[in-house]
Amino acid sequence: MMPTVYNSMKFVKDDNYIMMVERVMKLAIPNVYGWILMFYAFFHCWMNFLAELTRFSDRNFYKDWWNSHYLDQYWRTWNLVNFI
Repeated sequence: MMPTVYNSMKFVKDDNYIMMVERVMKLAIPNVYGWILMFYAFFHCWMNFLAELTRFSDRNFYKDWWNSHYLDQYWRTWNLVNFI
């Protein structure tokens, strides 16, 4: 991703908006992969690891947000707040 960002600086200096949009689109897929990996690492691995250490393993940090059909259903299921 870094070579694409470095190469895009030329287009920013030249005010070439079409090529800047092309560079943003080129970075979209690696960015999505990064977000998915961060979600998995934080919510699935790290939070479940801490839940096991603190014996809160019965806690639920997220539901099946990937099956959401509507935006309001997605917001209710992707990140749950667990109060004691």
